[in-house]
Amino acid sequence: MAKFREISNEELFPTEKQGPTIEGIVLFKTEAGISELQGAYIATSERLFMNIDMGERVYERVVGMHEIHSIEHKADELTITFDIGPITMVNVNEESLNKFVIFIERYKASK
Repeated sequence: MAKFREISNEELFPTEKQGPTIEGIVLFKTEAGISELQGAYIATSERLFMNIDMGERVYERVVGMHEIHSIEHKADELTITFDIGPITMVNVNEESLNKFVIFIERYKASK
């Protein structure tokens, strides 16, 4: 499993607040079916950092809170719908998931 990076205070905007991180298995639809990759979401009050373990390196994508259309969760599963469509993460710690969803919903509503 990859070591996902942490966001430093120096990387935050002056108005931005560090939020929770969750890790799990990210499900990606491909032409060959579904790929399952270890991933992490790192939330801030203004952005979401998505990190995916691609084997030889960790791929990172950063999206603004305004790019999150919806967030749904149940048990150990999280689905976030972005401009590009829904992405699901499974095998997530339920307590971490609840904290993450509450944080995202709070800051998404203000964007």
